[in-house]
Amino acid sequence: MASGTGLTTGPYSLSGTTTIELDDPNAQGGQVSQTVQIQNQSGVTLTVYSAGAPYTIPAHQATTIPTAVGGQSLTAVSSATNGGTFTAVWLLSGQSPPIPDGPLNPSDAVGYLIPIFPGVTTHVFTVSSTVFTDTWPIDYSVQQVNLNLTLTGVGAGSVVVKIEGVTSGQVYFLKTYTSSVANAYSTFSVFGSADSSIKITFTNTGGTFPTVRYQLTATESTASSNDVVLIGGTQLATATSITPGTTVTALVAPGYNLAYRLHSWTVNKAITSTSDYLTLQGLTTGTILDVATTYSTGKYLGGLVISEGVAIKNSAATVTFQATVAYDLIISPIIS
Repeated sequence: MASGTGLTTGPYSLSGTTTIELDDPNAQGGQVSQTVQIQNQSGVTLTVYSAGAPYTIPAHQATTIPTAVGGQSLTAVSSATNGGTFTAVWLLSGQSPPIPDGPLNPSDAVGYLIPIFPGVTTHVFTVSSTVFTDTWPIDYSVQQVNLNLTLTGVGAGSVVVKIEGVTSGQVYFLKTYTSSVANAYSTFSVFGSADSSIKITFTNTGGTFPTVRYQLTATESTASSNDVVLIGGTQLATATSITPGTTVTALVAPGYNLAYRLHSWTVNKAITSTSDYLTLQGLTTGTILDVATTYSTGKYLGGLVISEGVAIKNSAATVTFQATVAYDLIISPIIS
């Protein structure tokens, strides 16, 4: 029986949609590896096929899987759009992985920027195309997305920007622009565990054809598994005949060294037009956490952690509504 921590191959570089064949370096002299530890240093999920069985290795995590019978090759597949690497450690019977399975760095799981979305993409509307749609992959841990948008040449018409989950159909962002804007920043929540990709759609309603320039970046959740929950439950916010632009408090500021972990929210109002929407946002900063629209009147927030209060803001029509926010009040997690 062998001892030690195995034989390392790699790192293997990921670029674009990648398929890499891994050969067992121990498959010689009548011996083969029994397991292999995949150390995924990239920001995307990696799928490894061994004897036909798929194994999923999350971003920035190490996972030990059985190798194919007889020392056959393994196949690793990813959809890395920004590159990254992974390493394989091949283990004979009796050998142990060099590091524990799980996060490669414990701090990775509790909040940092991950470059899932590449650079800046520019698109120009043409006469034959008033709708443009683009799709982006997101990682399972992504719970916030930042949008930097520039529109030029809007003219007398308008441009409707909608971002939704491809799998769930949940609308994460919806806004109508009636004039040109430069570097309009918006932050909104997504639910990466429900959607493996999001779709952004630009709809031009005017006679001119504007230039659309946008950048998307993603942020992992700051929620950790060892949160100290003080209280939890739901909070009902009600409003009667409030005018456009009115903000209704759902959760007051959490207090010193405290934070909210938001699970979901629902709205009982029948939203009948795209301009008649409600936003869930930070009470102090106004940061948009989610949007209730004709397509979605409430959804998962995925345990999003924020250190300010929560408010609901009316957009266009005078409305009456009730909204329920599910949350935990926690001691602020330490991000290292």
